[in-house]
Amino acid sequence: MLAASAFPTFDEPLSAELSALGTCAFEPVVHPENDYAALLAFHGIEPDRLVLIDPHNSTSASSNGQLFADISDTLAADGWQIAIIGDACESESTGAVLGAMQSGALYLAGAMTSEVRAALIGNARLILSERVEGSAVARIAGERGTPLISIDRVIFRGRAETIVGAALAELHTQGAAHPGLPFTLHTPMLKDAA
Repeated sequence: MLAASAFPTFDEPLSAELSALGTCAFEPVVHPENDYAALLAFHGIEPDRLVLIDPHNSTSASSNGQLFADISDTLAADGWQIAIIGDACESESTGAVLGAMQSGALYLAGAMTSEVRAALIGNARLILSERVEGSAVARIAGERGTPLISIDRVIFRGRAETIVGAALAELHTQGAAHPGLPFTLHTPMLKDAA
């Protein structure tokens, strides 16, 4: 039998020593390429059929939030995987879209580093965004060659069919993109996260 002293223990002196040094020996190292792979695996994301929805603070639950939700529901029913992105400070607008949707979608707003978000945008099939002028999403999409459809709330008010038609036309011209079975939410288990 092995002696208990053969295994390191986490006791008060060790904790006090680490605190005095001002460091934590267990702080994770950030690797954007590994973080992106972990995001894909954890949420069951399939980049070949991923459509990103990018609403902003000017979206209200009653107008563009519902418009984005209607578009997302139609695309999801066609087999495209929908993910809602945005900054953490835009939870009202991103939450309004998710709350108005009838189908499942991934809610990734505020849940990624900028490097991981850039990788997600670069590998998505299409982005639908309310704000394009000067936005980081539009810049990254342009750099990575990801198609982006800007939704102007004045032009498209109540005309979800027009936007869906444009989105489907763009998606179906891409050889690498393909819809699948209607998307269902993947509920990660603890063993999936390991």
